Amino acid sequence: CNQANLISLSYKQADPSYTVDSDTRVTFPESTGADWAVVGGMDNPRVALGHRPLLAASDASIRVIADIEKMGLAKNYLLAYNAALIFGWAFVLTVAAKVCVTIGPEHVYQNVEVPLLVAQTAAVMEVIHAIFGIARSPVMVTAMQVSSRLMVVWGVLYIAPPSRAAFLPLANVNGVDLGLGLPSLLFAWGITEVVRYSFYFFKLLGAVPHAVTWMRYTFFIVLYPLGVASELFLTYSGFPTLVSTGALSYPMPNPYNISIHFPSIVIMFFLGYVPGFPMLYMYMVNQRKKVLAPKKAKKA
Repeated sequence: CNQANLISLSYKQADPSYTVDSDTRVTFPESTGADWAVVGGMDNPRVALGHRPLLAASDASIRVIADIEKMGLAKNYLLAYNAALIFGWAFVLTVAAKVCVTIGPEHVYQNVEVPLLVAQTAAVMEVIHAIFGIARSPVMVTAMQVSSRLMVVWGVLYIAPPSRAAFLPLANVNGVDLGLGLPSLLFAWGITEVVRYSFYFFKLLGAVPHAVTWMRYTFFIVLYPLGVASELFLTYSGFPTLVSTGALSYPMPNPYNISIHFPSIVIMFFLGYVPGFPMLYMYMVNQRKKVLAPKKAKKA
């Protein structure tokens, strides 16, 4: 939105009777006794008083300035956050690819464990962003997506080592086995996240390159099913370890008279993929149609 809209959104709650003279100027009603001009771009918005003195609008005006300052801080923070995650996931993807080629896929986890855990755990902030309105995202959908990833990295890979080297061959191309495992998971997650955070980054700057938009709404067609299939296979591979070790479980008897069986929680959690995957996948398909569909020429 332009600078005038920034003022409009902030001031509307206090007094909706303003008028917009241009893209960079908002005139408040006579009762407020103040003219305001927005100076600077979206990266550093400032509000400057016009020729008339500020009278009755002081409280509302302070709120306007405060809101704009908060918008600037939030934007800078989100730019830094998205840039950090672009770098983080690109690093995980690059290291995983290098290890697969030079050492072998069974050694991928030990080389990417720390950056993978950091990059994926950082996604918890997305839920916080949604809760506090820093980013416009649905809280429940964001929480579901983030929690499923955290369950895989912390609830499976971290505590069930057999899952890290598990591999389900599906095809052989020129002597190279292709299938489901940690490499396929990181391939799907890494590319998806680099593209997604790049999309958010450029969107904050006000202009998303068409190539990034196209990748955002096209790559998921293959990467989303690949990622989900890899998540389920790795969970299946690590499940016997979760049962035998009793990791994260809290059996009876105990002082609190409650029982927690983590393998059962994992089963119930991933059963949610049955209705969840088709719903989210079709949502992205519909979004792709809206975003990438050719724009109709306006009638003269």
